[in-house]
Amino acid sequence: MIYEDFNRNIIETDERYRTVYNLIANDSKVLDIGCATARFSKYLISKGCKVTGLELDTDAVERAKGIINTVICGNIEDSKTFEFLQKFDYILLLDVLEHLIDPVSCLKKIHKHLLQRAKVIVSLPNIAHWSIRRNLLFGNFDYCETGGLLDVNHRNFFTLNSARRAFLIAQYRIIREEYFTYGLPLFNAKRPFLNKLSNQFPLKQVVSTIVKQFPGLFTYQFLFVLEESNITNNG
Repeated sequence: MIYEDFNRNIIETDERYRTVYNLIANDSKVLDIGCATARFSKYLISKGCKVTGLELDTDAVERAKGIINTVICGNIEDSKTFEFLQKFDYILLLDVLEHLIDPVSCLKKIHKHLLQRAKVIVSLPNIAHWSIRRNLLFGNFDYCETGGLLDVNHRNFFTLNSARRAFLIAQYRIIREEYFTYGLPLFNAKRPFLNKLSNQFPLKQVVSTIVKQFPGLFTYQFLFVLEESNITNNG
């Protein structure tokens, strides 16, 4: 699963990754936590970025070596892992926090690895998505082996409010939020022609407006850009 879409250009095909890519300035120092095979961070090299990847899976680490500047095999929840890390302009936590035992503790640990006015970019799945609410209505809460909102490897679940609260506790402020959806209830996988239609103007704009009005209900993935609450502490 971790390797199968390595050759797919996710900057072109995935709006969420494209957004993150555009948020990162050229020639920046980037730490990609949970980098996997560097399938995203490899694109940052073309922007002149110096990329360090942190990954737990040893096979993924071997594949990432030679693609990005530095790859460290380690567990982000192990304090010893941080002994090898310097300071960065950006730290990426893309689909990572939901896999951790203590996400808030992790967020607190990375403070000392942020340069002045550095950004932390976090993406999280939304457990309050309409599809989960619908399934709960019928008494269903079934984990999935192949990923998604109820991936079997998820240890924590986040709503929009609980994510905001976690960042506040960890002493960050949100400077940007983005909401990504795979369509409204009308546009689901059973109606592929409507899915395609929903991506055309002006229906795409209508869907975007509805999601922004009700992000906690229709967002599948949240994206947050964070700064430290007290950004004067780092040099």
